[in-house]
This record gives sequence, C-alpha cells and structure tokens, in this order.
Amino acid sequence: MGARFLPWGTNMTVFRLWIAALFLLLLPPTAQAELGDCTDPAYLSRFPEAPTAASILCVELFRFTVSTPAGPREIRGIQDVAGGWAAPAGSAAGVERGAREAAAAMAALGSFATDDITLLLLDDAFSLTPGRQPVAVTDGVRDPSGATPGECLVTLYGLTSAAAADEIAVTTAHEIFHCIQFASLSAGQMGTLGAGGDWWIEGSAEYFSAVAVSGSQPFTDRGADFDGLVDSGTALNDMAHEAGVFFFWWAGAGGGGMGQLMDFMRAMASAGGAGAQRGAMRSVLSDDQWLQFATDYADQAISHPQGGGISSLPSMRETRTISADVTETLTLAPFAILLGTFDYECGTWGHTLDPVNPNLAATLSSAWADWPEEVDTRDGRPSTLRFAGMHTGDSDDEVEIEIERRRSCQPCAGIDQVDACVPGVWQMTSGGPVEWMRAQGLPITHHAEGPRYATFLSDGSYTAAPLGINLTIEHRDTRGDATGASTTAFGRWSAADGILNICQDAGMVSGTVTVTTPRGSFSGPVSQAGAGVLQMPYSCSESGEMQTSTPIPGMGAIETGYTRIADPPELPAAP
Repeated sequence: MGARFLPWGTNMTVFRLWIAALFLLLLPPTAQAELGDCTDPAYLSRFPEAPTAASILCVELFRFTVSTPAGPREIRGIQDVAGGWAAPAGSAAGVERGAREAAAAMAALGSFATDDITLLLLDDAFSLTPGRQPVAVTDGVRDPSGATPGECLVTLYGLTSAAAADEIAVTTAHEIFHCIQFASLSAGQMGTLGAGGDWWIEGSAEYFSAVAVSGSQPFTDRGADFDGLVDSGTALNDMAHEAGVFFFWWAGAGGGGMGQLMDFMRAMASAGGAGAQRGAMRSVLSDDQWLQFATDYADQAISHPQGGGISSLPSMRETRTISADVTETLTLAPFAILLGTFDYECGTWGHTLDPVNPNLAATLSSAWADWPEEVDTRDGRPSTLRFAGMHTGDSDDEVEIEIERRRSCQPCAGIDQVDACVPGVWQMTSGGPVEWMRAQGLPITHHAEGPRYATFLSDGSYTAAPLGINLTIEHRDTRGDATGASTTAFGRWSAADGILNICQDAGMVSGTVTVTTPRGSFSGPVSQAGAGVLQMPYSCSESGEMQTSTPIPGMGAIETGYTRIADPPELPAAP
C-alpha cells in the first residue's frame, strides 16, 4: 500500500519507525523458539489477510499457557507497534481478556484439540473496510494427512473510531474457537466453510464466545438478523453467524451445551452442499426436536447463554383469513422455519390435512400440538390459530389443508331455544327411511346398514356419525342396487313448541346405483349434499327415548325412534 500522511505532514512510515525504536528499546526480545518469530517478515506473511509483512513492526503483547487434553498450548498476542498509537485505547487489553476467558472456557468442552495460537492485532488503517467492525480471520488449516503446522494464526483488526474493547474480546474468543475446530475436526468438515457448513462452523463459534466472554450479549445477540433470514424463507443451513440463535436454543431447551458441543460438531458433514448438511442435521436432532426449535422461536422463548431473552421479533409470514370452505396450501422448504396464522370467522371449522402428519404444530392459546381436527370460534373463543413448521426432508413439502365450516354462528331456523332433554348421544332403534320405503310398497329384497348415531350438544350443535348402506330393490325383471356412504354430518339444532329443527352445515352422501333390466345393466355415481334445514315434530322423555316424525308431502311421514346411549360430551369452557 502507498505511503499515508498524518495531518501535520509527518510521513506515516517514518512515524512507525520512531515508535518501533522506542518499543524495541523498552521491551525485551519477544520471539521464542516454539512459536513463530514475529520479527520475521516471512512468518508475518503467513497471517491471513494481513498487509505486506514489511509494513508490520511486531511487538508481543502477552503470552500464557493453557491446559488441553493433548498437553499445554501457548496463546500469545502480538501487535504492530504503531497499533498502540493508532488503535483505540483498550483494544489490546480486550484481545487479552478475550483470549484468557476463552482459555478458561475450553475446559468445559471435554475432548478437544488446539494448536498454539498467535493473535495479530492491527489497526484498521490496514483493513480493506476501515471503520466497519472488528475484522478477524483465522488460518488453522492442516495438511491433508492431519499433521499440525504447530500454530493457528489469527489476524484481528481493531476499530480506530468507536473502540470496543468488549467487542474485540468477543471476536477474539470466536476466532480462538475456530482454532479449536481446525485442530479437532476433519479437513473435510472444515472444508465446508464457505460451501454449506458456515451455519454450524460460525454458529457454534458464536455460541462459544457468548458463553466464554462476560458481557458478550450485545455482540452475540443476532436475533434481529435471524428474524430477517427466517422471514425471507432462508434455510438454517444457508445461514452463517446468525445460526448462533439455533445454538443458543440447542444449549438450553434443546438439551445440549458446552459439554456436548464437540460431539455435535463431529457429527457434521465432511462434504459441502445442502444435501450433506441436511443429512447431518437429521442425525443430531429428531423431527420433534426441530419442530420444538421452531415453536420456541415463535414464542420468543430462546435465551442468551448469559441470561435473558434475545432481540428477536418473529414475523408470522403466512397469514390467511378463513371465511368460507377453502383448501389452503402451505409450502415447507427443507430446514426453513415457517410461521403464520389462520384467522377464522365465527363458526366451527374442520380440517383435513394431506399429508396427514406434516412437521407442523399449531396453537390457539399457549400449548403447541398437532394441527387441530376442529377449531370452534363461537361464543368469543380464540379465533387466531398460530402455526409453526420445520420440514426436515430434502425437497419442498406441500401441505394441503381442506377447511370446511361445520357450524355457523346463526341459530338454527332463527330459533335460539333448545330443549334440555335433547342433548346426548342417540342411536336409531326403530323406524327410519328404509322401513318407511317398505311401508310405501317398495320391493326391498336386501338391506344392510350400520348403526345410526347422532350427538346433540347443549350449545345447539350436533354431529351425525358416518353411515354405510347397501340396498337392493327387485320388481319383476328389473333390479336396482344402491351402495353408498355418508360422511360425518355437522350442523346446528334448536327446539321450540314441539318442533325439532335440524340445520346441516356440512356432510354429504355419495355412492353408486346400478339398474339391471333385460336390455342391459347401467351404473352411475350419485352424490348429494346435506339436507339443509329439516323441521319435524318430536317428543323426548326423561327415560331416554325420542321420537321424530319427518313429513313427506303426499306420502305420510317417516317415523323414527331413538334411544339415548350416553350423556353429551362436556363442552369446553368459554373464555
């Protein structure tokens, strides 16, 4: 780089020589045999992204020994002699604090390795992006055989404008953890840095520095950055430092921690690419655990390792308003958190999911569970369903949610009265449509159907169970066969002045009719929606018997008898 000039005209290079002379007179020689000679330009040229070695006049700041499972290792800090003048006050002290606190935290890792570590502190006049943040680069690469070069080299740039002794302490601990990663993990694993492995390499280093350095929270809380990536649909394995949020969760509710961190990293992929990363992610956590991560994130329940929450405000990206029968589609991308809400109008709403068990959870209150079979928003009950998803496959998962309104909020037939005798579970025990058809003279030669059940609730809602039926009618040389089934019927009921009102909101009958004559056989499907509104005289006794009479214009009435076989289910309490 060219010569730089001070405002009063003194050449920067000359000034550096003055500073160097003073330091060299006052300080003892710093180079020791086991570490590189920092006065040797060839040694300094090995530091990653450092300026021309000839521009650096080196002085040692500190040196200490740390115990590791493989024996003692040296950690030292060195500095360009002009850095003490150009860098902000406290930067060198911040580097030393970060190094010593990182060394103290290493013991909690259990089985790990590290080489000797040298930290080169430069002022940001050397940096390509001066004044932005403390920049740090680590070179701990070993040769393919795994042999150690003996020293992990770290370049640190301090800020000249807004000095951050605490921030550079955190950065120092983060880079020291990279030295541990390079020495402890395979070359293939560390080769995924920049090729898909950034999420766990950088995310775990964020976690380590957050634990190791006191007061680290302002510099390791990446909640807002994580929010932005989640909101854009970014997969966790496509993140970098922001994935520290995952490791904060994993170390808390996820059941991990410093003692399991090395095992977690050793389970990571040794090949780049999303597919390899996803395979490793599936190996360390189950689907349920990944889903818990998503729901805890949605609940803002992820804490910083030093206590308190993180600055995260999750966005409900997918929002839908449900006002009529509809099929909604949610797309879950691999390892991308999906958050959203369904807001329901008043009524009772049923759900059918395809596939049946996607990795989705939902809640109307505070407890997360599987997607509910039914949501009841009547009588002031909660109407907003929150959901969270975390798909762990290798391709997008399309989830179709068929939604039907099973009950409206209008009283059946405009009558809001109910009869206390009616609520309960009823089984048809006499009469009914088939007996009525026989009474009309229809030549029914075969009839088979399952039991008919209906449940009436005291809130004016009812459910009729599905029913299968098989019927044959034969007359002279003509035969008719009908096979069909009804779906579960849902609706409302009311009763007043001896009239039972039935308002069916959902449910249908479908099947096949075959007619055989001497001219041939003809078949076709049949399908009919629910009966709509029925009004029929009825009687109900305390002994558990009920009789209904459904008038058929010009043909009498269908008389049906029912027996109560169970009390009605208990209704949920209104909020």
